[in-house]
Amino acid sequence: VRTIESRALRPGANLYLVTTPTGQAIAGNVGSLAPGVMATRGWSETAYRRIEDTDDRDHRALVRVTELENGFRLLVGRDLAERRRLF
Repeated sequence: VRTIESRALRPGANLYLVTTPTGQAIAGNVGSLAPGVMATRGWSETAYRRIEDTDDRDHRALVRVTELENGFRLLVGRDLAERRRLF
């Protein structure tokens, strides 16, 4: 959790989210996701908002959700618009 918090605070950071087995967010920089994303393991494309977003529009991201041994879930992803700018 500390590592995710540290990475999430960096400028230009990937998307990070750690949730408890019941789905409560405990670390990361993702404020909201499309319903069901954290329940689906593996890769998916989704709408999201970062915690610090000041506008009310959704962004699109490619994310991967992994279930950890303790039932917690980890999401790591990248905004698709950022990816297009890089390539």
